[in-house]
Amino acid sequence: RKSLRTIQSMPTFDPRVLLDEYGDETLVRDLAKLLVETVPVQVDAVRSAVDARDGSALRAAAHKLRGSIVSFGVPDTVDAARRLEAMGACGDLGGADTLVPQLAADVHSLCTSAQAWLDSR
Repeated sequence: RKSLRTIQSMPTFDPRVLLDEYGDETLVRDLAKLLVETVPVQVDAVRSAVDARDGSALRAAAHKLRGSIVSFGVPDTVDAARRLEAMGACGDLGGADTLVPQLAADVHSLCTSAQAWLDSR
């Protein structure tokens, strides 16, 4: 069963989170660009690993994705990546098929809002 989430509950890029942490708008812009350029490919790697039922590849891909998004103030999305990483580590991918679409939607929302912020600068 799919969880229903409103647009308002989807994770969005909040530059204040990063500005509070790093205090440098140039760095925040660079991090936003890196997010937009690299994270969608990482989601594809997670999806491919689940489709291939490859626990080792899932653990590695989800770990990389989690590291890429942890600074952006999206704890539920980070937790989904952590759960997928754990599934891959133990080789039990039950539930991964339902977790990946939500993770992908959350990351897409984060990247789309980061790109909108970049375009507005």
